[in-house]
Amino acid sequence: MLTAPYKNMLGFENSGYLNVPFNSSFIKHGTCGSKGRTLELSADQIQYKVTGDGPPLLMLHGWNRSGADLRPLAELVGSARTVYTLDLPGFGETPPPPEDGWDTSDYSELIVSFIQSKGLDKVSLLGHSFGGRVSLRIAAKYPEIVEGIILIDSHGLRPMRSFYQNMRVRLIKLAAKVVKTTDKLLGTTIFPDKFAVKFGSADYRNAGVLKNTFVKTISEDQESDVRNIKARALLLWGSEDRETPVVMGEKFHQLLSNSKLIILPGKGHSPFHGVGAHLCANYILQFLAEGSGA
Repeated sequence: MLTAPYKNMLGFENSGYLNVPFNSSFIKHGTCGSKGRTLELSADQIQYKVTGDGPPLLMLHGWNRSGADLRPLAELVGSARTVYTLDLPGFGETPPPPEDGWDTSDYSELIVSFIQSKGLDKVSLLGHSFGGRVSLRIAAKYPEIVEGIILIDSHGLRPMRSFYQNMRVRLIKLAAKVVKTTDKLLGTTIFPDKFAVKFGSADYRNAGVLKNTFVKTISEDQESDVRNIKARALLLWGSEDRETPVVMGEKFHQLLSNSKLIILPGKGHSPFHGVGAHLCANYILQFLAEGSGA
């Protein structure tokens, strides 16, 4: 039975994400999003860096990080690809989504708009952690534009919990609803001042205007998307990852029909940090070369 900590849909339990300040500026635009509503951001607001030469590869970072987190890896992979490292909405220099929040479908629609705005017909996608969630949405809904997908310690599948863990999560969610209702009726601030401080993860407490986005995305189970992805997939997983343990990588490997799983000994949730960038780049370049027939 798994003992590693997991976050539930309210962001409770421990989290290993880093804190990278997000830009609080916000400009409304009429770009059409998922579910027939406006995304209120446009592709030209996405901040990004480009390096290298060759077919395009988009790198999507994890929660509370930015494109800068992946740039050392991008420099290495740039020997064979034109690599775009994006700041996803709400992180780095890209404005955040509206305060009512986005899900990963909204994020994916904006990234597809970005791809189209650059005149890119087909791309490879690399997603780390939260960026993996977005990459999965794109690969499932727009298979015609995805050459291959690389997941590094990705979120996207519902974690396996013990009976005790499931009961605890349900009780916390129920208690949260009661406390929020009490605050609304009495004009109190028990939820943000006490409840979230005691039970909320650091990610949830620090999310600011992204709190609703955090709640929406953390609760998604993308298994149906994963089953439908036909693109080639490379899965890189740190053996010591406690945020998304190796068992999650193994489940992705089972569900993706054309995937290869590489376990990286001694590495954690971000195996590409430090000298790990060279290790990850080696596997990524090999995967890309196999796909191009080189």
